[in-house]
Amino acid sequence: DQVSLNETITYGKIEFPFPMQNRDFITRTKLRQDQRTGEVTILMSNLPDYLPKTRKYIRIPKLAVQWQLRPLSANRVEIH
Repeated sequence: DQVSLNETITYGKIEFPFPMQNRDFITRTKLRQDQRTGEVTILMSNLPDYLPKTRKYIRIPKLAVQWQLRPLSANRVEIH
């Protein structure tokens, strides 16, 4: 779902081979850009109750990701 120009909600699935069990997850992703430096921050947080759970997948209960993309030159970016 596109919440806004800089925010989305995404549903994902991970299929594992036996004997592991499949997982699913729902994330909210927000993008921010510093207009002065051009640095982009990507923040992902978990929304485990956004959709009903299914029997085929185990819902991932916790997830938090942060990426920092900093321009170094016209063709290079540093990622943290």
